[in-house]
Amino acid sequence: MVLIRYLKSFSKASLFLALMFCFSCENMEPFVINCYECLSDEPEEAEIEIKVENIFYLAPTIIKVYEGNLEDNLLLETFSTSSESITSTLRLNKMYTITATYHIDGSYYTAVNSVTPRIKYDEEQCSEPCYYVYDRVINLKLKYTK
Repeated sequence: MVLIRYLKSFSKASLFLALMFCFSCENMEPFVINCYECLSDEPEEAEIEIKVENIFYLAPTIIKVYEGNLEDNLLLETFSTSSESITSTLRLNKMYTITATYHIDGSYYTAVNSVTPRIKYDEEQCSEPCYYVYDRVINLKLKYTK
């Protein structure tokens, strides 16, 4: 009887620790590194890939890059594109908010997302120690237009 009580307590504590580990607030760094994207020298900037809609009847998409939150209104650059993906060079370890404004059938739609490019130094996964930039892809594709 006492053993069953200890087993129940142990299983509850184990479940609690497992859930706490899974839902912790820590940023999860990538577990697997693409060695082809590794750099031998530590970079100060990163190429951010911005994914947008590529529908042939759309007018060019206007991209705006802000440093920090959108409410801060610190506009870094504005450009337009008709391609599906475009890159922008940004400094590491800073948060950026990026908007994509689409003009569809006389209406304007704006997609907003943010990204914080970071760097990881890894000595084990690749043949040589290297620096890997992660959190460098941002999706600004439309989900709904009505």
